[in-house]
Amino acid sequence: IIADDWVLPIQLAINWGEIAVIVPEIRVLETAEILRKITKDAQCEMRKRALLIYDRYLSTGRGIVAGIVEGLEKTKAANLPVPPAGYKCVTLESGGSECKKVNS
Repeated sequence: IIADDWVLPIQLAINWGEIAVIVPEIRVLETAEILRKITKDAQCEMRKRALLIYDRYLSTGRGIVAGIVEGLEKTKAANLPVPPAGYKCVTLESGGSECKKVNS
């Protein structure tokens, strides 16, 4: 995924860093090098996790709804704000949170 501030589907339930390579736009020219540095074992593990995530959350409408509900439950449990459309909220080191408008 080559993007900055992109809101990924069901990101509160899915740890996209475990199943995708996310490259900041400023490093787009380094993409091939970044991908080459991922070991075969790590690639295999990412593929396995991606398939599990797909089966659990993305392959059916029921899974998508389950992912949304799970994400909202995690948000509530962590006392995080639910971001309005077009915003992304992050937890700060201080323990607070901050919501920023996502560039479109």
